Amino acid sequence: MGQKFSISADQNNILYIGVDNPFTVAAENLSRKMLVLKTDNGSISGKNGNYTFRGSQIGKTTIVLYKKVNGKLVEIGRNYFRVKNIPDPIFKIGSGRDTMSSKEISSQSYVRLILPFA
Repeated sequence: MGQKFSISADQNNILYIGVDNPFTVAAENLSRKMLVLKTDNGSISGKNGNYTFRGSQIGKTTIVLYKKVNGKLVEIGRNYFRVKNIPDPIFKIGSGRDTMSSKEISSQSYVRLILPFA
């Protein structure tokens, strides 16, 4: 049986371009200091199990987990994620209903934007 490991996105199963995408990594019976991560679509920063992915293009990414053994990297496993652009925000005013009277609209003191995945 192989090494048990986890590469888990902290917020979504989709990673987004242009923002920090936090994720957590762990491997059974290994110190987090022994772990090294690589990706084929963007960059990874962080250490000790807590990392941030920044994607460079839409599509898929592979995050590969390695352990350091005698100065060499030995692959433990890999996980795949989708990488997308951040969706356009949704404009909301008042209660956010589809229809409103002009009186209700004119009485609003602010508007808001909501990200569809938030």
